[in-house]
Amino acid sequence: MKKIIVPLIITIITGLIFCGYFITIIIALVQGSKSLEFLSVILILVLAGLLFALIYNLIERIKEIKEEDNDDLSKYWLYIRKRIRNA
Repeated sequence: MKKIIVPLIITIITGLIFCGYFITIIIALVQGSKSLEFLSVILILVLAGLLFALIYNLIERIKEIKEEDNDDLSKYWLYIRKRIRNA
């Protein structure tokens, strides 16, 4: 369960950063000119696509973690510890 928390937190933080950037850009566009509302709709669709991809990658990562006994980082850490002991 611990291994799932880190990807979840990173996904949430990244999603919030995406939303912050896009909301700032959309507000600037709408205040600048009413004719740029179409561009705002396009940016909202791009944001939705990015958030969808982010959530999809999170789901895939959780599946990988559940399937593997050790996730990738643990394998490398064990390798490094063995190398240090043998040195």
